[in-house]
Amino acid sequence: MGKFKILLKKKIGLFFLGVIVTAVCLELLIRVFGVGYLLYQRGFHGSAKNDTSVYKILCLGDSFTLGVGAGKYEGYPAQLENMLKEVKSQKRFDVINEGIGGQNSSELLYFLDRNLDKYKPNMVVLMIGINDGHNTHLDNWALGQRGLYTKLFFWITGLRIYKLCNFARLSIEKLHNKQEFKPEVDLSVRNIGKDSSGIAYRSSSLNSTEQETNSILNEVRGLFKNGQNEKAQSLLIGISNKENIWECLNIAEEYNVYETEEYIIKKIMSTGDKDEWLSFTLGKIYLVQNKFDDAKRVFKSILENNPSNNYIRFDLAGVYMSQKRYHDAEELLKDAVKIQGKSPRAKRMLFDCYRALGRKAQADNMQEESDFYNKITDLNFSAIKNKILVRNIRLIVMNYPQRQCISENLMQGVTVIDNMNSFSRCSVLEKAKLFSADSLHCNAGGYKVIARNLFNYILDRSDF
Repeated sequence: MGKFKILLKKKIGLFFLGVIVTAVCLELLIRVFGVGYLLYQRGFHGSAKNDTSVYKILCLGDSFTLGVGAGKYEGYPAQLENMLKEVKSQKRFDVINEGIGGQNSSELLYFLDRNLDKYKPNMVVLMIGINDGHNTHLDNWALGQRGLYTKLFFWITGLRIYKLCNFARLSIEKLHNKQEFKPEVDLSVRNIGKDSSGIAYRSSSLNSTEQETNSILNEVRGLFKNGQNEKAQSLLIGISNKENIWECLNIAEEYNVYETEEYIIKKIMSTGDKDEWLSFTLGKIYLVQNKFDDAKRVFKSILENNPSNNYIRFDLAGVYMSQKRYHDAEELLKDAVKIQGKSPRAKRMLFDCYRALGRKAQADNMQEESDFYNKITDLNFSAIKNKILVRNIRLIVMNYPQRQCISENLMQGVTVIDNMNSFSRCSVLEKAKLFSADSLHCNAGGYKVIARNLFNYILDRSDF
């Protein structure tokens, strides 16, 4: 019996040892594959780190840095790099885009050392803070709560194998709970055809080059300018595909043809594309057209597939509040707090709900909590600023076109690019033409303004 117990303990020990070794090997394999993939995707930026003739500009931020709302190579980092290529300088400029959609300042701070060590940049361009109102992941990092449990939690959740397992779990859940948004019109595309509204359109050839596509898009703009709207819409719907959808949507947005925007998105979605940003944009287009029931249907569908998406939860709550359905909005916002914890944006909206419902005590409580967590951005920025400047890296802070998220008193000793001022100088009509179809992000023209502001600063520096 004693020998049996010893043998059993050995077998259990060997089993757990095998599990640990397998997990370590899998973790290393995923990391090696990930590094190789990133190097391939980024064009091996790291290979130039010892070349003093290369001036590396690391762009950090959220979806505004990533370039959501514009074409693949039309975000501000890509446009800045193209501008810098035209400059006659002894240095070669390498612009690295590390923007992550939805990222908040706490997440950027958490991964900052890793990015600085990886790229060894000469300059860091920072645009961050707009997501802090609803994405509170890692906010305890900003508030200094860095005990053993917190560090262990972040270490575990940072493992690639943990992320892989979590992704697999979420994928399985989605397969079981999937309730896809189905476009109500048949938008199956042939070479020449009509959609359900009777608008004729021409589908682009699958083999058409980027140059041919751009030529047709320029033709579309010309038709709109000449008042030939029906023909322009026909061509625009036909040429649209997954690769150029934001360019097509932005042209339609520029000329206020909302139904065309709707058809383009539905056309792409009918091919099986499940991009949440497209569904979100469709919901926004419905709101502009006062199709509130359609907007709610789209937003609810996104939430059913991704219950943690508080972007959509806030927009849906906003629709309810505009219809004075404050109790429905309250339930959504309470869910937002349950899912992401201390959400300043949820609490600000709850404050508005409680005030409208005449519940003063609850409204006052929400306002106090919201104000406290608004300090997170400033706390994070102070730490980010110190980490960058202590390495003798030049730091450039850019505010958003809509607003500035970091307090003025923290900007001492830092160069600030005032994008908000640039956009405010535009007329209402001009400004509208700089934003994408989702009404939140810039389009290619808007990102060009941001890139140009940064380019002008670099051009004015004597050391370049």
